[in-house]
Amino acid sequence: MKGKTIVVVLVVALVSGLIGAFGVNELSGEAGAAPQCPPKCPTPTQSPAPVPSPSPQTGRLIELGTIFGPANGTAQFPLVDVRDCSAVSAFASRAGGGGLEVTGALVSIDGVTTMEAEAHSRYGSISGATASLGSWPFVGFGVRHSGDDTNITGWLWCAP
Repeated sequence: MKGKTIVVVLVVALVSGLIGAFGVNELSGEAGAAPQCPPKCPTPTQSPAPVPSPSPQTGRLIELGTIFGPANGTAQFPLVDVRDCSAVSAFASRAGGGGLEVTGALVSIDGVTTMEAEAHSRYGSISGATASLGSWPFVGFGVRHSGDDTNITGWLWCAP
């Protein structure tokens, strides 16, 4: 009986080996080399459409020049005729360090009689400030700064 058991074990081992070898052969056949890369996309014959660039701003920049600003004080830019503007924005920049803020607008209907108006300041920074001044026929604006005596340069942007 011992001999029959050995023969059965040998036959089972042989069959198992053949099945294992067949499985390894099948798996290695599927693994094979990596698939080929797909063909490259054809190069277009025409160039791509140009990227649109932003259109330039329409309007005009009015240079107000440079005025003196005393230490920790205020300065006022004079009235300017802006009757051809639908909206006006004020910009100011200072030399050196310290804060700068557009504090208010000086406005006029006739260029002679003036009144103060709110400037709707958008931001102030260490070197510049800006504000929307609305659409008065004549405008000027004031600035307040902190720090030493300084020169302050101003501009108005006139939107058509």
